[in-house]
Amino acid sequence: MKALTPSNHRLADAFRVYQPFSFYAEFGIVPRIVLVTTPIFLILYFYHLYAPSMNWPTFSEMGRSWMIYATEVEWDGKTQLVRDTTISLIRLAVGFAFGVVIGFFVGLHVGMIPIVRTSLIPIFIAAAMIPPAAMLPFLIPIFGVGETIKIVFIFLGIGLPFIAADTIRSAQQVPKDMIDSAMTFGASEIGVIYREVVPFMIPRLLRSMKMALGSGVTYLMFAEGLVADAGLGYSLYRYGQNFQMDFVIPILAYATVIAFVLDQLVALALRIKSKWEDIRA
Repeated sequence: MKALTPSNHRLADAFRVYQPFSFYAEFGIVPRIVLVTTPIFLILYFYHLYAPSMNWPTFSEMGRSWMIYATEVEWDGKTQLVRDTTISLIRLAVGFAFGVVIGFFVGLHVGMIPIVRTSLIPIFIAAAMIPPAAMLPFLIPIFGVGETIKIVFIFLGIGLPFIAADTIRSAQQVPKDMIDSAMTFGASEIGVIYREVVPFMIPRLLRSMKMALGSGVTYLMFAEGLVADAGLGYSLYRYGQNFQMDFVIPILAYATVIAFVLDQLVALALRIKSKWEDIRA
């Protein structure tokens, strides 16, 4: 059998099964499982113990409601679960993509070009002081209550506060030697930005995306609860207004699982990118 070279070892390490709970890597598999699952079981146990006395739904009641939500086919041939999940993920993907692309583009040029930075930094500071939720009454007359406003709301929630601001900080930390070396070989300022700085900042962009993802899901739920007729956020608000907690709690848990999976996918992309850079080096 052919021995693995150090390069092959690093390649195998880059694509091995991702372990999301890297904090517990120093423990064995059994202690790791115990550490992760014990708080969850304690929460479930105390809920089961005290829920009846607080008039909260039992696990069996939530199970029946979840089956209704997940299996009953409606007029469009889909269950509520499938329809809400599909709509919410599409809205999140489009709004998040706009926020990442535009935020990175703006932040890159603001951070790297002094004249642009001097002109736009005051606007960035002022815009960062405005909570996106406070802008919703202002956005409704402009974009209406269709799909556009949900996407714009997610974009505003992550584009400037997270992606653009973090990109500006990262751009100012680019090694000056790298820029000087590229300029020495005849590269233009724009060439340096797109050929040298952008690859250097991709890992930082992935970290910014990871931090912004939770806020993106929060803004999606908020927008769907106020100006939507479908989606996970809409269902949460609709059942919550009717105090149907047997529906609210399972849907909220389901939305949390989706957010966790998306977060771990971004973390996996960041890990693979980092390992691949080590292999190339």
